[in-house]
Order: sequence, then structure tokens, then C-alpha cells
Amino acid sequence: MTNVSKDRKFVTRKSMTIKACTVTGFADEVDFSRYELIEFRKTRVSRIVPLRRPLRYAFFCIRALVADESYLAKWTRTWGCIWTVVIEHKIYGPFNTRNEAIDFEKEKLRGVTYEHHF
Repeated sequence: MTNVSKDRKFVTRKSMTIKACTVTGFADEVDFSRYELIEFRKTRVSRIVPLRRPLRYAFFCIRALVADESYLAKWTRTWGCIWTVVIEHKIYGPFNTRNEAIDFEKEKLRGVTYEHHF
């Protein structure tokens, strides 16, 4: 599936890779609800976090205490703040919205070569 971002002028796509019994993809793009899984492990390769330190600390505290699917975790995703993307200890951003940060994160991890870091 391919979508064109309205905020940015690039194409986004949904994809997943299956190799050696491992499925790789973005959490919002891979759906296992139709399958019976024997084992499941979720690994993060990046994080999207608030830029300002007090909000970032609150974000980490809340997210350490609750599951990703919880009401509080969902609430932290709606914060109207400036966001950054952290990939392999590099910080990219700032981004005005979390969705803008997510778009950048996906394109960066898929190998699109543009820089937006500080």
C-alpha cells in the first residue's frame, strides 16, 4: 500500500519482511490478529520522544509503568509538543507533530537518504 504525505512531499508505504522465521516491520503496519502465534517478541530499533526534558522524563516514567496498548500510553501519543526521533543514539528532529516524526522515522529506517538531525 502506498500513501502520499500531505505535510511532506514524499511517498510512504507499508511493508513487512519475513526471513528466517522473523517478521520485521513497523508496529502499526504488521497485523498478526489472523494468526496463531507460538512465540512473539517485540523489539524497538528507534524511539519517538518529546524534545523538552520535563516532558521526556514524564513520558519515560509513564511508558515504563504501562503497556503500549494502555490508555495512558495512548494518551502520551497525543501530546501536542515538539518530538524527536532517536535511532542508534542519534537524535533527529525537531518535529512539530508526532506523526511527522513517525513519517521521518519510517523513511529513515527504510533507507531514504535525507538528513534532519541535530
